[in-house]
Formats: sequence, structure tokens, C-alpha cells
Amino acid sequence: MKNVRTPLSAIIVLALAMAACAEKRPDAAPDTQPAPTDASSSLTLAHEAYLAGNWVEMGERLKEVIVDPHTGELARDNAFALLESAYAATQGQLPARTALPHEVRSMSLGVLNGANPLGAHRAIYLYLRVAEGRAAHVKEMRLTRLPSEPILALSEERGALSVAHVMKGFEDIKLEARALEVLPDRGAFGIEVVFDDGPRIDTFVLANKLVGSTHPEVTAPAMGQTFDDPRPEIAWRPFRSPELASWEARAVSVWIGRDATKDTAWSFYQREPGELASVRSSTSLDPGSYWVSVMCSEERSFGGIWISRMAETGRSFSVVR
Repeated sequence: MKNVRTPLSAIIVLALAMAACAEKRPDAAPDTQPAPTDASSSLTLAHEAYLAGNWVEMGERLKEVIVDPHTGELARDNAFALLESAYAATQGQLPARTALPHEVRSMSLGVLNGANPLGAHRAIYLYLRVAEGRAAHVKEMRLTRLPSEPILALSEERGALSVAHVMKGFEDIKLEARALEVLPDRGAFGIEVVFDDGPRIDTFVLANKLVGSTHPEVTAPAMGQTFDDPRPEIAWRPFRSPELASWEARAVSVWIGRDATKDTAWSFYQREPGELASVRSSTSLDPGSYWVSVMCSEERSFGGIWISRMAETGRSFSVVR
């Protein structure tokens, strides 16, 4: 029997319908317009892989569409609509061909859109947790919006490197660029990590809706408020950005640091916070000036790499006795 190729428009309609059925609750409907007739064959293959549940193949083909400079905006938008549908179908955890090496416990790409009375605070970072002693062997970290837009690069001093010891037996490595004018909202991002004594990591993630359009509303403290309680209560309205999808994970963190040095005085982290709207410092703060940050994260995963859309609000306050 002669094989009959399914029209792309039919593939797209069926794919998006399947995704809608897979979600926990209705989110904003993705763009259901068929791809342009001159779209590349990679977009057709991506839709076919979606229908077959072959997420790895779909991701590879979508990458080709997204990074191709000849891809038109309609086809590019259609590719990201399909990507969003695939995230929904996999509850926000898309697999990829390249797995993280065993010595990397976790990796994440974070985009922060922050605000405080002093102005905007925009940052992007690449983070990985490795076994203790491995940080010294990292010789390059690089994040590129493909095909060729550099964002972070250790060797080129694009971003500041920090190493922290948060969990016993591990080191947390972060390469972060701050005070950015513009944040990338979507794209295919190449990730490269080079060790001087082992295999390199060379992979990519497909990300969409990276930038949150709103910020947490902090209700206490007010800007510049003075507390006579050394254990002040920090309060905010439960936060969900307009970009949040039902299948994305949520987290909230609160950080208090000394205003002059920015040394950490106290911090708090809660995954899946529900309607949590306040915490009280478990540490008695010495008299002085402080800065508090309330940060809310919404996360999805591509190939085991977490992609975090973060919104932050900061306030200054002081403690007296």
C-alpha cells in the first residue's frame, strides 16, 4: 500500500488537542494556527514526533526550527506553541537525548526579573551542584542562545563565578550576570561545562516564557520600616505570575542580609508553598540596617535541567533595641 503523508495542519490540530486533554486544568490555549506552508520539514517532523510521544526526537527537530535564521516568525511561534504543549503533556518534565553526568547532582538555568524602590534588578545564571572538590576542576561554563548569542562565559568574564557549600559533600557553582538591560524570554540555549579531568557537558535546553511580567507584593516590611522585634515577620501576597502553567513547580525563598555587606543574616526556602504568605526570622537580628528579598520561582525541566522563571521584590528595613 502506498504511504500517505498526513497534512501538517491536521497534525498540528490533533497535537494541540491532545495536549489540552493532558493538562491538570485549562491554561491559556496555545496558538492553533497551522504552520506557514513554507515552513521547514523539521517543523513537520517535530509535530509527527509529538503525536508519537517521541519527546527526544521532537526536541531535536524543534531546536533545528528555532535556531535556523531562515525560520519565519509564524513558524517560530508555532514551534514554541508546540513546545508548550509538549511541556503540558509531560507535566513540565521533557526528556532530552543528553543526560547529565553522574557527578553533577543537579543543574539549572535561572532568569530573574526583580524590582525594588531603587529600580529594576535583572539577572540570569547557570548553576550546578557537584561533588565536593569538583568545583576546582571546572575550567569553562558557557550559556549561548543558539545559534550564536553569548550570554554567559566564564573564560570571557561574562558573569561572576561563585562557589558555595550548602549541602554536606557538595559544592554549588553559579555563573551569574546581573544588571542586565534585557532578559531572553525564549529560545534554544546551548550549555557547555568543561572539566580539566573529565568529559565535558555539551547540551541544550528549549525554554519558553522565561521572564515573569509581575513581581511579588511584599506587605511587610514597608520600605525603610523599623522593627523593635529582632525576629521580624516578613509577609507577602501569595504569588503566581500570569505566565504560570498548572504543571509548573513553584517555590518561594526569603533572604535577609546586612545592608552594608550583603552578608546573609537569615534565609528561608519552601518548595510548593501553596498559599504561604509570611514567615518569621528564626534568627535574632542584631541592631542595624538590613535588606530583605522575597523571591518566587516557577519551574519546568528539560533533560533533567531545571529552568526557573523568578520574580523578586526587595525592601530595606532596620532593627533597633
